Amino acid sequence: GVSTAIGPFLGGYLIDSVSWRLVFLINLPLAAIAIWLATAHVPETKDESAAHRPDAAGAATLAMGVGGSVYALIEGPTVGFTATSVLVAAGLGLLGFIAFLTVEARVPHPMVPLETFKSRQFDGANIVTLVVYGALGGAMFLLSIHLQRSLGYSALEAGASFLPVTILMMLLSPAAGRAATRIGARIPMTVGPLIVGASMLLMARVEPGSTYVSTVLPSAIVLGLGLCVTVAPLTAAVLAAVDEHHIGVASGINNAIARLAALLAIAVLPFLTGLSAHTSLIDAFPNAMHLSAGASAVGAVVAFLTIDRSRSVRNVVHPDLGSSCHVELERTG
Repeated sequence: GVSTAIGPFLGGYLIDSVSWRLVFLINLPLAAIAIWLATAHVPETKDESAAHRPDAAGAATLAMGVGGSVYALIEGPTVGFTATSVLVAAGLGLLGFIAFLTVEARVPHPMVPLETFKSRQFDGANIVTLVVYGALGGAMFLLSIHLQRSLGYSALEAGASFLPVTILMMLLSPAAGRAATRIGARIPMTVGPLIVGASMLLMARVEPGSTYVSTVLPSAIVLGLGLCVTVAPLTAAVLAAVDEHHIGVASGINNAIARLAALLAIAVLPFLTGLSAHTSLIDAFPNAMHLSAGASAVGAVVAFLTIDRSRSVRNVVHPDLGSSCHVELERTG
């Protein structure tokens, strides 16, 4: 969402003007502001039947699963997938995921209620999130590096190059959300990822000697339009697929999947495109953008097959945009 476009700009500014170490602290003031805004302005919707203690076992096993798997994916292409450290990490990751599912199925108040995944729409929307946000995260990461290493951009210039995405989302997202309430989430979530994929095909044209106006700017504009069409309906589809007392959990699951998707894409995409210390980013970059575009197209197909048409009955606050979108519990198609 908007955070994907603002993040590179702020990160670039900190790297060029202050220190790269501050990149890891940038979330602290943002989190403090979010907590204050939520406390002051967001109505309480807690589940009165939920436990008052966090699911520590679920959190620990999930962290083990994600940490081990990501470590193996990152280190595997460098040291070899048969290296002892990679095999151990992969094994711990697999055991972590198995233990997580076992814990969540048995504890009375799980962090991730497995019954939420009985909804076809909930599953479909989260698969769309996984592939589209994965494609977006991997593409933006590699494009930022490509602009700096191959085209000579500074970190700040690379981050600022996609400010049009932020501007378009701020201007057009409310209208896109209102349109989605009239026609349902299926069409926007089918068309939006295709537009996002088209932007990545445009990114593939970025090469040494390219000008910003002829290559980067068009891809930024198309990406902004695609995200405007996709993001608010995606959140609405996720929340409409669960019972009212599970709305907070559903939103948390979807946001976690979006962040995990970008992390996995950054780990896997260089390997899939043959990018290594011995391979030029210039050669691998177009293939990476084509793979990202293909993943976005997969998201469009999944959305068309799994998302129901619905009309709005209540407002929710979108976690990326900070604007209202509408959610419908009754499905009409």
